[in-house]
Amino acid sequence: MRNKSIILVLVVIIPIAYLGYNLNRITNKYKVLASENSKNIATIEKLNKENRELLSNISDNEDIDKVKSVSETFLKAIFQYDEKTNRSDSIKEYVTNDFLSKNNLQTTDTKVKYKSTYDKSEIYITDLKEGKVLVRVWNSFTINNVKTTTQTILTLNLNKEGNNYLINNMEIQGVLNGKGYLN
Repeated sequence: MRNKSIILVLVVIIPIAYLGYNLNRITNKYKVLASENSKNIATIEKLNKENRELLSNISDNEDIDKVKSVSETFLKAIFQYDEKTNRSDSIKEYVTNDFLSKNNLQTTDTKVKYKSTYDKSEIYITDLKEGKVLVRVWNSFTINNVKTTTQTILTLNLNKEGNNYLINNMEIQGVLNGKGYLN
């Protein structure tokens, strides 16, 4: 009988010990996997955040390029004219209707020949979200074969309409002579 009791105890204890051992091993694996999972989730969140920042920077860079391009194209259109040029027509595709209605840029009926040429500009975006730009423009003005080069400091306000930017306002901040000094 004693042998039967020992066999019965062994039959019960060995499987329980085996199950306990396996349960402990599985629990340890679960803890390791749970820890790795937490680390992976933290890494994924960090990478998602970095990805959002990079996408934002790409978007900002595209907007910066668009703002600079529209600003320069507008400046070329508004500073390239002569006595026959209708400047409103020249800038129409780069400005808002409000800009056109506020600024009278029609041709004048004159017998004097004159010509303005756009030479170059420096464009500084001061606030991309608000569409504010500071510009330094070099242009030459020729009247009766006498040429004068000036620099104009001005601010532009742009509105984003769809994927495009349009000039809504332009304010002249100052006019400098050809060497960059106040006139």
